[in-house]
Amino acid sequence: YCNGCFTTNDSILYTWLDGSNFSEKIGACQSPEAPDDMRIFYSFGPFDTMEPGDTLKISMAIIGAEGVESGVHNLRDNAEQALKLFKRGYKTTASLPSPKLVAEPGFRTVTLRWYPSQAQSGGPGPATIWDDSNRIAGAFPPDHWRRINPPCDPPGTGTCSQGHACTSEGVLPGGRIHEGFRLYRTEDPNNTTPNDKSWTLIKEFDYADDSFNYNVGVDSVYVDSNLVRGKRYWYAVTSFGIPDLTLFPRPAGGFDSLVAPGVESSIGANATRVDLYFSAAENAGEVLAVPNPYRVDQDYTFENGGWEGRSGAWNENKRLIKFIHLPKRCRIRIFTLVGDEIAALDYDAYQLAQEENNPQLENKGEIEWNLVSESNRALASGVYIFTVDALDAGGGKTGSQIGKFVLIR
Repeated sequence: YCNGCFTTNDSILYTWLDGSNFSEKIGACQSPEAPDDMRIFYSFGPFDTMEPGDTLKISMAIIGAEGVESGVHNLRDNAEQALKLFKRGYKTTASLPSPKLVAEPGFRTVTLRWYPSQAQSGGPGPATIWDDSNRIAGAFPPDHWRRINPPCDPPGTGTCSQGHACTSEGVLPGGRIHEGFRLYRTEDPNNTTPNDKSWTLIKEFDYADDSFNYNVGVDSVYVDSNLVRGKRYWYAVTSFGIPDLTLFPRPAGGFDSLVAPGVESSIGANATRVDLYFSAAENAGEVLAVPNPYRVDQDYTFENGGWEGRSGAWNENKRLIKFIHLPKRCRIRIFTLVGDEIAALDYDAYQLAQEENNPQLENKGEIEWNLVSESNRALASGVYIFTVDALDAGGGKTGSQIGKFVLIR
């Protein structure tokens, strides 16, 4: 639009001022060959009268994105957010906290409980969050739960607690925007934080008294079943809100409307790890080595249902087997067929629970071994013998077992 920008020729400058030099009233001076040139030129007019002291207010938003209409925070979504923020008087949309989440592992199950009245951070829960500028929430009847008992005090003074903006009559616009919860799960093997793209939506819960979403009803308990023992699971419950409506007056009359989707809390806010361990045995006769046989030509990484980490980070040092259904205190010894001892492993579930400050670990009955001898040498193909001695608190033997596993290279 703006060829020859920033000239000093008065006649050209005037065509800029009255807008006759442009087919559009706002012209971008950025050259396609120079994308780092961020100059912007505004042209307004002509004006029949302009009195001293008259002002013209201009609002401008510069947005960017990685994609135009696809992906997270694309250009279209960001432009809509900029328009919405402008019409709200630059007041951001009220954010919803993720609820407090507790996970209780069982036998091939995990029971999840979350608390709508309490946030994971310890503050108020999502059901209490009020958005002064949400037109859809404000359109509900005064006796609806989204509108009753608004935090305005004292009535009629126009002042409100909790930073809300009431009218001079003491009426609080907007309403409570919470609509429901979304439950996510991932089987990411990471120890600290799962990959953001690995989450899968398991179930959605939403209030059944409105026209938003599926109206299945809100719950705060879910039992995830038919899980695989020996695997790691992550869970998260987010809060999401009702849509928001923004109106834009047309110059010729009427309005254009922009309906923005409701906000959703962060998945990572209450991400909870559950290691569904193999349980401990009452004696030494139930111990197994898995997988058995162990084949080096098989893939035991996370992507193929194994426990040797992600395939992209796998190397020879990640090979391992598990001894499962161990007694809570025991000593495992591995031998060759001719009786040479290769390695010895000590296991104490009680000590582990104390070190990790997690009483549930007292029933953990598994330990990993990296298929390397005590001299740090990789094992050759063959049959190997293992023994398990169950121990009491003083280290005395209470039972024993002999087993074997096969390594195929």
